[in-house]
Amino acid sequence: MLTCNVLSIVYNTHLSKHTGGNGMRKLGQNLRVGTIVVAISMIASVAFSNAGSASSSKSDTSHSTAHVSGTVIVGEEQWPTCVNPLTQCAASTTNWWAVFEEVLPTALTVNAQGDYVASPLITEIPTAANGGVKTNPLRITYHLNPSANWTDGTPITSADFAFTWRAILNTPNAYTTSGYTDIASIDTSQPKTVVITFKNTYSSWQSLFGGVYQGIIEAHAFPTLENSAKPDLSNMMANSIPFSGGPWILQSFSQTQEVLVPNTNYWGKIPNLSELVVVPESDQSTEVASLLAGQVDAIQPQTPSSSLVAEMKSAPNVKQIGGGGLFDEAVWFNDNKAPLNNVRVRQALLYAINGKAVINTVIKPIASGATVLNCGLISYPTVGQFCKDKVFAKYTYNPKKSLALLKAAGYKCTNVPRQPCAKNGKPLNLIYSTTVPNTVRTSGQQIIVQDAHAAGFNIEIKNFPASILFSDIAPKGNFNLIEYANGGTPAPSDTPYFGCANIPTKKNKYSGGNWPQWCSPQANRLMLQSDATLNPAQQAADLTKVYQLEAAQAVSDPLYLLPSNGAWRTDKVTGPVSQYVESFLGMLYNANYWSAAP
Repeated sequence: MLTCNVLSIVYNTHLSKHTGGNGMRKLGQNLRVGTIVVAISMIASVAFSNAGSASSSKSDTSHSTAHVSGTVIVGEEQWPTCVNPLTQCAASTTNWWAVFEEVLPTALTVNAQGDYVASPLITEIPTAANGGVKTNPLRITYHLNPSANWTDGTPITSADFAFTWRAILNTPNAYTTSGYTDIASIDTSQPKTVVITFKNTYSSWQSLFGGVYQGIIEAHAFPTLENSAKPDLSNMMANSIPFSGGPWILQSFSQTQEVLVPNTNYWGKIPNLSELVVVPESDQSTEVASLLAGQVDAIQPQTPSSSLVAEMKSAPNVKQIGGGGLFDEAVWFNDNKAPLNNVRVRQALLYAINGKAVINTVIKPIASGATVLNCGLISYPTVGQFCKDKVFAKYTYNPKKSLALLKAAGYKCTNVPRQPCAKNGKPLNLIYSTTVPNTVRTSGQQIIVQDAHAAGFNIEIKNFPASILFSDIAPKGNFNLIEYANGGTPAPSDTPYFGCANIPTKKNKYSGGNWPQWCSPQANRLMLQSDATLNPAQQAADLTKVYQLEAAQAVSDPLYLLPSNGAWRTDKVTGPVSQYVESFLGMLYNANYWSAAP
């Protein structure tokens, strides 16, 4: 009955839109943003952002006048609570996939293979050869497309880059300021030429003002702050984004639906659809049921169970793809909160977590090639060359080693497994949280909790909706263990996620992406050193040392690559729907090339 009731609500939400019901606007979500580490790829090729196929792209600057018609409805899990792209709302992958990518212009972007490429906003990717990259000091020059305008008709200019930079630095609760603090100045003397001068060399400059999880804000959309030296946008864009430099306009956003309509002033490929509606789905089961019932036309479920995948594969008029992923599922430790502020306890916990059992039982039925992810944190076997050394491989499930480490840390473990180890009469209890509803994650939790008993730990499960977990629990450090997936841009930097200066605190209004609160002076120096070189070999050497420190200090536990999934009704939507399902960018990235099925 619960499933039926939920489906009834979803159906009525969709129906209200089709019968003239008004959507509202507001956001927030999960799948936490991260930085995927790969070698710099200076490829001066056309962006595949919002691309329809390998030969057509968002940076197709021929202004399309094709007739627009039809509505496509997309179901999304883990609905966001706000749409501000600068604050902790930017920790939401759903926000980026369903909102920000559709309206925010970028300098660079990535293609379906994960390489940096020029976006439609710029005429070419900066390189040393074309004069776009100069050193001593580092200076990056972007030449903007002369036709690039905001939806209100005003040109996108260097002043918008400068405003975005100032807003990021002066908005409390900013998700990240990494890299932006290294900028010395932005020359705005030429409207269509952006010259960014850095204080120091910053190796991940490609991720600023673009990549996957950054974008550019229209200064003129905030007239009272446009010329401010310190614009604070923390109280703006909670439920709306009043501008667009992408193929879509955010017409409305609420907790029941998001409505995107074509940006007819877009200089690239104007959408074929007259409307793209995105609606919240409570969980994977409901999401799949909505698709099979024809209540939504497309979904990108977060790791659906094997039974749900089988349902989709066998259903008429439904196409499903999935498999390899670019996001790392991990159990993240709070390294700054007792008892996990003790490195021996963290090391013991790595021996207590039976990741192999989770993968064999829960993940392999979905992705048969899944293995334990033993790379350094924020590095991947499928992207770049940074996962050469499996630094976490030594931590296999081993209760004896766990107990030995706990005893060395001063714990008494005489009653294990009936009771957990204890120190000074206090049992070793941990709280373990993840996003709900999510059957795959909660199934894995049960395995980890059960097997940890023999290793001396008592782990209690306390889960939250993604909107609460990622806006309140994680940034404020109110956890022992938290499970989520990291993914992001091909930028070779761990600093935004493990730099000491990026630990969220009450003093900095919980800004920063270092949620595990790991602060290693040695690792911090190496990360900053890696950021300060444009030599890929030196970056790799520095980051390899960081990964070794992560494993030695047992920062957290990488589990597996999160399988990517997408499904759609072939009788409702046509076009290159599958192209970005297994990429950083998500299924909707090229939705301006989709059409409603005849």
